[in-house]
Amino acid sequence: MASAEWSFGTICQRFLSVLGARMHYGHPDFLDGFWASNRGSLSKASPTINLSEDIFAGFNVRMRGEASKHVDTLAWEKGRESSFNAAALFYTKVSKGNVGVMRSRDLKILTQNMNVVDNFSFYFASVGFYFNNLLIDISATVYVFLFILLALCSKSLTDVASLDSMLATEWTLSMGTIAMFPRFMELTLEYGPLEGLLRFLPSIPGCMTMFTFINKSIASGLQETMVTGEASYIATGRPNANTHYSWKECYFIHCASHYYPALKVFISYYAYVLVSQAMGFSTLPMMVLLATSSMWLIAPVLFCPQPTLSSLSGDLNEFWQFAIAVPVWTDRFTVGLEQMKSTEELLRTGLRDPRSSLYEFWLLRALDHKRFSCFQRACFLLCETCCLVFLLAVMYSSLIDNYFLVVLLYGIHFVLMEVWRLLNRPTVITLLTTLMWLIVPVLTDVPMLDMLVLLTIAILALRVFRSLALLTAWLLLRPNLDWKQMPERSETERSAKQAAARTMHRYDMVVEYLYVNMMGHQLHLYAAVAILLINLVVQSILVLLDASYGLHSWALLNSRLRSRTCCQRRRGFEP
Repeated sequence: MASAEWSFGTICQRFLSVLGARMHYGHPDFLDGFWASNRGSLSKASPTINLSEDIFAGFNVRMRGEASKHVDTLAWEKGRESSFNAAALFYTKVSKGNVGVMRSRDLKILTQNMNVVDNFSFYFASVGFYFNNLLIDISATVYVFLFILLALCSKSLTDVASLDSMLATEWTLSMGTIAMFPRFMELTLEYGPLEGLLRFLPSIPGCMTMFTFINKSIASGLQETMVTGEASYIATGRPNANTHYSWKECYFIHCASHYYPALKVFISYYAYVLVSQAMGFSTLPMMVLLATSSMWLIAPVLFCPQPTLSSLSGDLNEFWQFAIAVPVWTDRFTVGLEQMKSTEELLRTGLRDPRSSLYEFWLLRALDHKRFSCFQRACFLLCETCCLVFLLAVMYSSLIDNYFLVVLLYGIHFVLMEVWRLLNRPTVITLLTTLMWLIVPVLTDVPMLDMLVLLTIAILALRVFRSLALLTAWLLLRPNLDWKQMPERSETERSAKQAAARTMHRYDMVVEYLYVNMMGHQLHLYAAVAILLINLVVQSILVLLDASYGLHSWALLNSRLRSRTCCQRRRGFEP
């Protein structure tokens, strides 16, 4: 992260300044106040409108026909440490702010008043960089699904190669490698070719892992903001780079943006292998894609500083308690009506809250759909229905002959969830349903490919039913999202507000009921357990490396943290 900022703030800015194409970049505190007040000020620097106030300051300069010169200065006491999670959040914040840039009036004015050549360079130096990352990210998923469809169409790698298609060969270049070259050029300028190369070579593995992960942060942030239209400010903070952070923190930050997409890639590739084996075809290794997905999963723990046995035990216990804990719904519902609070306010989903749980964390995400309009919900329902219909259309009928087994398992799951709710949500029933879905398919003689197809169809069908049920409930109940702003000046107004609160809570009850009975919480629990096991394996290896003369801390941080003896007891640095 430090090397990327160093390269961007020096060689990149010098190069753009010489071309006359540099726009302002940096914190608005470093703008000249008199200059800014005479040029529209920084009125766009508002989190309710958009982020990236420095970018809009550069747009303002360009539209006024002025130039931003670059001057190398040394700011004393401007030190800043950054952890891996803070770096990923920073790039997520910047990419979300770039959606505001894409839809801004400033961008339209600039592109209408530049020639074709300048527009090309302006595109790839601004919104094009982020949009390109999104296209690459989407293409990775499409890449796997395309080979699944080819195998279902009885097309082998030999058939694809006979068409001289590049799909018959493995991808050989990762975008993480391209982001390293500005740093190599800066090292060459600062230290000379030989010393610059010697400093650059040891950093290649770390840079590839880091930037591969960062590119995914950019794509996920861009995609989320395009769908929701909201680019809220993310406080990255100033964390100490030597402080150990927990698995729970990694899950909170990266679960939707990195962990889940990586798991989907691995499951899709496994489906491709099963289909190819059933057809008697050889499979494409897809080594780069699988390595990239692996980096999405292990990079947060890999870059976590100073792992010890005590931190491993603490992370494991904290994350497991977070995954299996389930709150009592009746208490939350009663308190919500008494204190006139929304369900979202009563959910314990804070990172630092020891009572937070996986159940409430994803229930809050399930309630986020309330800000969408009925038209948007109908569009989502149509997309989910099309996906289900498409999957049913491309699958062989023989693959879904054993549908009765999945129907039976889901029926048992539905009954167990009703008992679970009746008995005040005991954890033992949650674990029982979790084991049931894992053990029963293994004990039967149903082929693994058939079971995987049936489970995928069942999950998509449940999602369609859930979206349809929520849309119907919304149209019938007509809850008022702004009920908390309703006046209470008289008893009549207070009664109307209480009625609106009850209606909103009834709709939230429907959301939570479908969240549990339509396999929503169950799937998140499976993913959390898989992530827990991956983190356990990776951090156990890192603990062994750190016990061996502190190799992990030495390679990640600096040589002063390296142990002098093997198996020396390490407690970790506490600032």
